[in-house]
Amino acid sequence: MAYTTLAHVEGRLRGPALTETSVPTINEVQSLINDIAAEENAALASHGLSVPATEPAEFVAWLGHVNATGVCALLGDNRGQLKETAKWFRDQYDKQIASMWDGTAFSSGASLVSGALPTSWTVEYPDEDVDLGTIGEPVFNEAWKM
Repeated sequence: MAYTTLAHVEGRLRGPALTETSVPTINEVQSLINDIAAEENAALASHGLSVPATEPAEFVAWLGHVNATGVCALLGDNRGQLKETAKWFRDQYDKQIASMWDGTAFSSGASLVSGALPTSWTVEYPDEDVDLGTIGEPVFNEAWKM
């Protein structure tokens, strides 16, 4: 059982639409989705958990996030992603799958499986810059007058 969808992967890649003739094709991406899900299931099974995971819903959603991130890690360079973006997907996936293999992803009290799970860049990486208040408003206001 795959934990993500083609649409979720496509949304993360933000590249040309996946089609029967695109590179990679829809079938190739679906195969990668299934391969990543199989790796996730192997990690779960190695800890005696039943697979495919179906509950709790938050954990299954996180598995979908890992599934999509893994596919994006494999496809990043091939879809015209910036090297930094492809590396980010790879780094995220490596951390996520490692946490599954070592058991920290589903150990008691693990933060990865509780609460609402982020799916957007701004949620995953909140702005931690110092709030400068309205310092930039004169610039933006002038730009609108042009």
